[in-house]
Amino acid sequence: MKKLTRFTIGLSVLIFCLLITGCTNKEIVKTFYLQDVKVTGPVNLAPVHITDTSNVPSFTISARFLYNTQKKVQGTVEGHSQVNAQGNFEYETIFNDEDGTVTYRETQGANIYDYKGRNLTWNTSSLSTGFDIDMKLTHHFALFGGLNYSVQNNKSLWGYIAGLGFFSNKNGMGIRIDGGLHIQNIYYDANTLVSVTGDENYLLFLHDKDKASHVDPFVNFTFNTAYKDWAANLFISAGFTGQTLADFEPKDPDPDFYLPVPPYLIPVNINRHVIVNDLRGESFASFVHLTPGIYFNVTDESRILIGSRFYFETQVENADKNIFIIPFAQVDFMF
Repeated sequence: MKKLTRFTIGLSVLIFCLLITGCTNKEIVKTFYLQDVKVTGPVNLAPVHITDTSNVPSFTISARFLYNTQKKVQGTVEGHSQVNAQGNFEYETIFNDEDGTVTYRETQGANIYDYKGRNLTWNTSSLSTGFDIDMKLTHHFALFGGLNYSVQNNKSLWGYIAGLGFFSNKNGMGIRIDGGLHIQNIYYDANTLVSVTGDENYLLFLHDKDKASHVDPFVNFTFNTAYKDWAANLFISAGFTGQTLADFEPKDPDPDFYLPVPPYLIPVNINRHVIVNDLRGESFASFVHLTPGIYFNVTDESRILIGSRFYFETQVENADKNIFIIPFAQVDFMF
């Protein structure tokens, strides 16, 4: 009798667990696709530092003004879902008459083609300014830091740089190697598709808009002449700069698909195993750059630099344009 009682209690507990808490350990798979992303922000530009003296300790304050001739770049970010014959993701809208909610499901057999379009748009800032301080601590070593400001589409953005430099000045010529980090604010506007498979198959549409800060490296080499009796001296700078365009976690429901009350939040039992497949590719640009120019010594403590920055983008896939030409002027004050 006691064994039968234990068996009955155990069976009742098992049935209660299955019915109430769903102890089935079924898997739910969430697959993330980046459908399109728009970003707004300036190109990360490495500083130009002239070496014309070995006096230490000393520091230079620089003010820069730049004009970007390339207003927009479009390219492709990996991780878009497959599409139909017209190049669009096809889905069905299902209305639930009982509770008034809406569910979206992928149209079976329609999305069988790889996406061939451009789902990245980068709106670059036309005008920007910068300010930095370069501190020469020894005859061959310097620390520098600064900030930049730009406006695009009525959005104000700040960026920062920090790094160290190694330099030498001899026989009327100077060389310098700079390395450091950019910290740049950038706006993003991204649409993400989430395909959920398990007991039920459905779609989630997310639309995230925000501002983010990204940290990226740069390295720069500068050669310049340094003759005090010349009316104008020459310089040429070259290097590599990286730039993260978008790196975010999708979370906001698309208001075009959902009401303010979120019916998209379907409860997931805590005993189910959720597998996340994030297929979104990196939104990253990298530049090889070259900057020729001249500078004028206005006084013993000031000079003016004029040149053009040629930035060649190498990372964005299927880019419609990959050359940025950015004229600039810079004023240095030496102390």
